[in-house]
Amino acid sequence: MENIGYIFKGYTKIKYINISNWNLTNVKSISGMFSGCTSLETIIFGNSNFEKVQTMYSLFYNCQSLESVDLSTFKNASNLNDISYMFYYCKNLKEIDLSFLDISSATNIGGMFWGCTSLTYINLNFTNRKKNQINNMYGLFKYCTDLRSIDFNDFNTEHVVNMEDMFYNCYSLRYLNLDSFNTSKVESMYFMFGGCSNLIYLDISNFVGNSLFTCSYIFLNVKKSIIYINDIFNITLRTKGCL
Repeated sequence: MENIGYIFKGYTKIKYINISNWNLTNVKSISGMFSGCTSLETIIFGNSNFEKVQTMYSLFYNCQSLESVDLSTFKNASNLNDISYMFYYCKNLKEIDLSFLDISSATNIGGMFWGCTSLTYINLNFTNRKKNQINNMYGLFKYCTDLRSIDFNDFNTEHVVNMEDMFYNCYSLRYLNLDSFNTSKVESMYFMFGGCSNLIYLDISNFVGNSLFTCSYIFLNVKKSIIYINDIFNITLRTKGCL
């Protein structure tokens, strides 16, 4: 069996799932596997073999009661290409260790933490984060309203096309270190920092707009006095009516 996606979808009353004895050797898709399990608190993966898994889209989508999850069982999954919306609206998720996820083949992490309102810190310490092929970071931290700190850990963004809504309404953020960002291929920064009203320092002097198409509301409700931009990118934003 290659696809066990959405197998537990909508099991709203289940609190505990143990799949440690399942034979998952040939599984390639576990998209939405626990989607909508709003009462789920514990998942036991055990020694499950996810080596061939390629997509984990919406894996824990709307698992509102999940506070933490052990991802160590995915340490040999080196062919992941889509982990977007993986923790969408896991509103009670308090901690997550991403170091077991190898993103060397991944292209999409859009909406991964959308609505994770209890997360205060995220470390993007993915395996092979410097070699990834990520092109979509749309809404990555959108509505992470309690998020105070993000460690990008030299995360490579050289292939990213979409950064739209990336930090939208992350109004608890005060600092962002985006030194590792390469924006040369980014086409959309629409609402990128929109609603980050408590930022007290934002240095994007390394940003370029070579491919930028839309950037409307990029700094909505962000104090202009705390934004540091290089002259060329400043001109790009003004030319497009984004400042």
